[in-house]
Amino acid sequence: MRIFNKNLKNAIALFFAKTSPYWAPFFIKHRQYVALARFFVLSLPQIAYANEKWKSKNLKVLCLNKSIFMDDVYQGLIPQGYYNIYNVERRFFKMVIGHFLPYIVHDNKYKTDDPAMIKGKKKAAVFLEKFLDELLIIFPFEAMITGNMVYWAEQELANLLDKKGVAFVACHKESIQAPKLYNQMLKVRLKGNEPFKGTMVLTYNERTKNQIIDGKMFDKNKVQVIGMPRLDTYHKIRKCKKYDSSHENNRPMVLCLLISLISQLPCLVDPNDKIRWARLADQTHQAIFEMANSYKDIDFIIKHKSSDQNQVDNILKRFVKIIPNNVHFTYTESLFTLVKKAKLIIGHNSSAVFEAIAAGRLCIIPHYEEVHDPRFSGRLIEYGDSVHYVDSPDALKKLTLNKVLSTKNNVKELNSAQKKLLKFWLGNIDGCSGYRMAEGILYAIQQKKSNNDSKI
Repeated sequence: MRIFNKNLKNAIALFFAKTSPYWAPFFIKHRQYVALARFFVLSLPQIAYANEKWKSKNLKVLCLNKSIFMDDVYQGLIPQGYYNIYNVERRFFKMVIGHFLPYIVHDNKYKTDDPAMIKGKKKAAVFLEKFLDELLIIFPFEAMITGNMVYWAEQELANLLDKKGVAFVACHKESIQAPKLYNQMLKVRLKGNEPFKGTMVLTYNERTKNQIIDGKMFDKNKVQVIGMPRLDTYHKIRKCKKYDSSHENNRPMVLCLLISLISQLPCLVDPNDKIRWARLADQTHQAIFEMANSYKDIDFIIKHKSSDQNQVDNILKRFVKIIPNNVHFTYTESLFTLVKKAKLIIGHNSSAVFEAIAAGRLCIIPHYEEVHDPRFSGRLIEYGDSVHYVDSPDALKKLTLNKVLSTKNNVKELNSAQKKLLKFWLGNIDGCSGYRMAEGILYAIQQKKSNNDSKI
């Protein structure tokens, strides 16, 4: 009965969350703060329950839903059992704040001298404060967490919650940047982002901490490096025998991370920039299809993000005549599940390569075409000796098939190069980042409760 009641409550919450575009704008327009707060509470499914050790403390954390960040929450934070965690659809606060702004804004252009925008932000903050006052009466909570410190719709929210004694913690996931993108983003921090006004920032690595500090985004004493929490589960794959790679009917599986056209390129900051990983992507995907045609007893799974759907549709259209039935595209199946099943991974400029390394999987990196073009200099994530680089599509096919058809590739112990790589980029070689995430949030909560601004 208890499980049934939990499921029923969450089903109701999902209904209200899904229908929020219908009821939220009405309440916002008519300044119905109490009604908006009550409907908002109804739209919060509980996604985690504190374990017995922490249950008596009844610490409630609201989690602003965002892809990738939720992997850190589910695979790193939730297993620690510290908190009762409720899911919040980020579009709710976009509707609240966006209602008062004179035009559409972007995360990296929220900072402005435009009087109309400044006036809109002030109006949004006034409304949001009255809403939060009602919300904290009917549903008091200790913290709110988000996946990035620069989301435009959360800037006023972070400021107000922090002032009201509720911890607002940014678990900043944008931490894997090739050298030139890193420098671009530092300029963006200085020009387009307002300083973060929340309670604390938790991030993956020292590079990102330095970028936040150098970009004048936040107090250096309130930024903590915890590593990538979702990497914890990948370390477990490597260490646990039951996670040895296997696939349906014992068919070997190659996991191919879609070769993104725009990964680490200038267009991520300047949409007008035209350079793309076009030839690298085409030749790599074609090589995968050719391997699949030659070896029908091997499955090739191409993992992509929902935001890549246009690129995938184009690939399906252009290569339709050579894509066999043992090639499958997916964005819904979890990366964790796919890495666990994979015999090896093919990828380029992807954080998932690090996850595969932590899982003990062999990784092959295409290293040809635009890779050698001077215009793309400084746009590569360097994996060092932890991966196998191939200098042509033929070399990719030869090495992939050789490794897939061999008896065993996966490792149980990381070598020194792999440990150094994971430490530098992801700050997690011990599988304990989820614990550090939970502790960091707890520290922020205690800080607000005691009103103590001491250093971390």
